[in-house]
Order: sequence, then structure tokens, then C-alpha cells
Amino acid sequence: MKTFLLNGLKNRDIFDHDGDIPNVKLFIAYYDEIPHYCHVEINLDVVKCANALMEKYNIPDNSDQMRKHESLNRNTGEEIYHMIHRPHGTSYSIILKEKLFVEIEEHGITVLYSNSVNTDEIEDIKRIANDHIMVKGDVKSKFYMIVSQGGEWDLSEFEIKNTDVDLNQSYNDDFIYYHDRITNSFTDKHQTGIIILHGIQGTGKTTYIRHLINTTALKFIYLPSYMANSLVDPTFLPFLTEHCNSVLIIEDCEQILMDREGGNTTAAIANILNLGDGLLGDALGIKIICTFNTPLSKIDKALTRKGRMIARYEFGELHREKAEKLALKNQIDLDHGKPLTLANIFGGLNEIESKVEKRPLGFMKSE
Repeated sequence: MKTFLLNGLKNRDIFDHDGDIPNVKLFIAYYDEIPHYCHVEINLDVVKCANALMEKYNIPDNSDQMRKHESLNRNTGEEIYHMIHRPHGTSYSIILKEKLFVEIEEHGITVLYSNSVNTDEIEDIKRIANDHIMVKGDVKSKFYMIVSQGGEWDLSEFEIKNTDVDLNQSYNDDFIYYHDRITNSFTDKHQTGIIILHGIQGTGKTTYIRHLINTTALKFIYLPSYMANSLVDPTFLPFLTEHCNSVLIIEDCEQILMDREGGNTTAAIANILNLGDGLLGDALGIKIICTFNTPLSKIDKALTRKGRMIARYEFGELHREKAEKLALKNQIDLDHGKPLTLANIFGGLNEIESKVEKRPLGFMKSE
């Protein structure tokens, strides 16, 4: 088993200009092959994720298979590498086994591996990372709303409380597959497309978007549905070029997405298609999340064409067994006379799409 020691390296010229050893160079020096590369961009609890992976692969805390990179002084850039486990690190590099490296940082995990490693093992590592997302009470998210001031476009920054939601417990079992498709697309800056989240009210669409905002290191931009006609306006395009690789959110947009064969004459659909799947989308790398409550059959069929969508998921009632477990965990008396939606289970008291005060995604303006 290789370790983070210099003996045995075939090529000592592996340091970068900062004196660090990039893991890709280290992998090549050890094994004489270029590794496959997989990166998942999420906000991680670095220590817990590292501990979970080391436990899975039976790596002791003081093993030379692990190194820790810790920033000591942000102003001077002083750094130190610890070869032993410490409680509050910035990042970890771990040789899990032969030809399988991981680098764990606050904003994601990178996996380097050879052809001899089963891809199912890579998926297991990604699942472990998703189980150790950093959750904080109040965080300042990269969330903005498009505004027009004096004929010019601008972004207004907002804050959002982190919704501490367990996706496995709060959504039906088939949801995780679509969640993985969505988050995997966020790590590929070249992938564009449309994400459709639809279903009856109170089933957790907005709660899920809050979760994405708080666990993804991307810029999320809220676009009021009435502004969708301006998406490819000549005055709007220069503004969009300043925010490439962002995620646009258009909430409750059934009116602008109605089937054009049914008489919908707005330019919004063509604009969304062009931005999500056309040449403009390729240039800007923007992904679009659309939510609505109306039946899918009323939505323009061009939006759901194969290759155009990143993912489409219909939110519905929880399966009874899952709803009962969720209610028991939260010490809630389940009302079996109502549909088993998240809003009904929690009674609208825990900010899950509460109708008490309807605001876009429940965001509060920054001071």
C-alpha cells in the first residue's frame, strides 16, 4: 500500500510552484498512469466525511495513508501539512487503497482512480460524502434576485435559513436517483439544461430548492416569472454573461410554460429553451430550475424533449410507511384524513411551504 512518504516515488519532481504536491501528480508518480477524475461540489463537514471514509477502509487515525492540509494564517498564506489526524482541518488527502485517492475539502470531494477500481465503489464514496453535508443554522447563501433599476439589470443578494432536511426520510425512495442527477450536473460546468420540479402544493419542492442552495457551491439566481420574456432581450444578454455557470430559478411558472398549441403566445418558452439547450446556453453554461403545480400534460411538450432536460421529478404524497416514520421521528400525530404531504405532516409549522406568508422561497433581504 502506498503512503504519503517520499520513498518509492519514481519521480521526485512532483511539487507545484507553491511547494505543494498535487494529488494527480502523486498518483502518476506512484502508478505510472493517468487517473480518472471525479469531483462532487457540495459543502462538506470535512472531518466527519474523512472519518467515515477512513472507518470504511479501516485506516487508523495516525496512518501515513492520510495527510491533512491546514491553513494557519489566511493573511500570510502560511500553511502546514499534518501527517496525523487533527479535529479541525481544512482539507484531507487519503489513499483509500491501491490506485484510489480522495481529496476532501469544505466545498467538495475529488476522487482519483484507475481502471482497476469498480465504479460502484466511486458511487459509494459519493454517497458517503452526501451523508456528511455541512449544515448550519443560519448561513449566507449565494442567492440573488434579478432586479431592474433605472433601465439596468442588477442582482440583489438575499439570505436564506438553512432547511435541515433529510432527503432519504422526507421524500419517497425514487427521489434520490433524480437528486443525484441534479447535483452531478452542478459539478459539470459544460452541462446545460432544464430541471423540472412539479407536483401538488405542499410536497416539498421549495424545501428541496432551499436544500440545494445551502449545500451547493453555485450561484442561484431567482427570476420572477414575469421577467422570463426578457431572458434573451439585447439589454439582458450582457448582464447574463457576467453570471455564467449559474442556476436560474423560476418558481410557480405554469402560466408562462403552458402549451403553445393551446394558445400560449408568450416568448418565455422559446427563451427558456434557447438558454437551457441552445447555443446561448452552451456559451453561458446556465441551468434552469422550473417549478409548477399544474399537471404536466398542460405544459409545452418541447420542454420535456429528450436531451433537453437534466431531470424531471413529480413530487407527490409520501408513501404511508415513510410518512409514519417521519411523523414518529418528529413526535407528530399523523392525520390520516389528509393527504400525506410534508406540509400536512408538519402542519405548516416548520417552514415547509407554509402558506402563512407567501414569498419567493421564503428569503429575507440582507441588511
